[in-house]
Amino acid sequence: MKLYEITCSEYFEAYNILDSNYKLNRKFDGIEKMSDEWGVKTLQKIHKGKKADIAYNWSFNGSLILKEHAYEILKNIFLDDEVEMLPVAYENERCYIPHCITAVSNMNIEIQKRKDESRYYYFSENELKNNRLYNKYFFKAELNHGVVTNMLFTERFINLVSEHNLKGIEFDEAGGTETE
Repeated sequence: MKLYEITCSEYFEAYNILDSNYKLNRKFDGIEKMSDEWGVKTLQKIHKGKKADIAYNWSFNGSLILKEHAYEILKNIFLDDEVEMLPVAYENERCYIPHCITAVSNMNIEIQKRKDESRYYYFSENELKNNRLYNKYFFKAELNHGVVTNMLFTERFINLVSEHNLKGIEFDEAGGTETE
């Protein structure tokens, strides 16, 4: 099983959150619930390009911005007890940022740094099966000392995005099982 993180496509638009701050960014990096204090944040386009269905969010590295069209298609995969949908607005458009509020813990994860300084996560095949991650579209994993990974996306999510021809982000391989 391969796992992926999202990357910004140079061909599509990307955004920042105007009213973001360090405290908000730190919370988003973790799994703490944010919806009670969130309200509706405003987006600022920072990279012009083709119109995206799913855009890259530079404020919260490795997170998605779902435009209304993508949200309607994907909303059923975001389970309420695992993900909260944080509303954001750009001009007259309502969008959403999915925020994982759970992380898989107690997994033996080997981390290897690549030449470009990014991390590659090796997971045990058995632990992925035991944690029922093969049926998931994405997840966060808890590492040592409570540090949590960015959202890791499975091939199941990538296939769903491709099946519905949703555009705007790219995927970079970020992990896999030890047997690959």
